[in-house]
Amino acid sequence: MGRVCAEIDGQSWEAACHAVTEASITWGFPLRARSLYWETVPAAEDAVGESPTDPSVVNALWGAAVSQAFAGRLDSDTSALLSGPWRMAGLSLPG
Repeated sequence: MGRVCAEIDGQSWEAACHAVTEASITWGFPLRARSLYWETVPAAEDAVGESPTDPSVVNALWGAAVSQAFAGRLDSDTSALLSGPWRMAGLSLPG
């Protein structure tokens, strides 16, 4: 999952992160995306048993989480990019 995330073009990932931030602001909860990111850090560290852990693992976990938390608020391409590393790891998400 982390390896797949690390292979995503940096500009594409940044654009998706920006879309999430904008959706968060539009939704009226401007810190929701950032808070969710920091909640994924200890979850990723627990999952891999390593602290600090590879940021790509954190990003992959955050991408999967935010694609669900912001379902219907992100375009399908953004959601697909963010959830891609999770799905490529053979893990499923609702919807």
